[in-house]
Amino acid sequence: MSAYLTLASAEARELAWCAELCTALAAEVRKSSRDQFTAFPHINKPHPGQITSAQNIRQILEGSTLIGADADLRGDGMGEGMSYLELERGIQDPYSIRCAPHVIGVLRDTLQWTEQWIINEINSSNDNPLFDAESSVVHNSGAGFHEDALLDAEATGASEVG
Repeated sequence: MSAYLTLASAEARELAWCAELCTALAAEVRKSSRDQFTAFPHINKPHPGQITSAQNIRQILEGSTLIGADADLRGDGMGEGMSYLELERGIQDPYSIRCAPHVIGVLRDTLQWTEQWIINEINSSNDNPLFDAESSVVHNSGAGFHEDALLDAEATGASEVG
């Protein structure tokens, strides 16, 4: 069970990166603003996974000529007789792009927690009985074989692989 959960965790981490890549590609296709991925809005809602996700998307978009900035929307003003200024792109992107660091960040934060859980499990003893060589005591009733912590993860689908 520990091995399956370890593999599932690694695959989930890779999926987070793939989601960030897809977000960057979608932002390029839409000629979005890179400003939605700048650090400022994310450090002011300081969830570590969200900050990491926005940073990853920013890095993927670095140097892109297809993506703009909010400052690009200012234009030169309206011509005579015009009652509005038609922009080349929308002021805001769809939620699926703007909220991506928030959503992917939850996965990253969950992985941080579950990976510590997995590390504790794979570095523990699952034997029953346990032999304490220092005190020459045999512990028959420790139930070290019980993997309820991993069963809880499996019940939530966290250990599904494939």
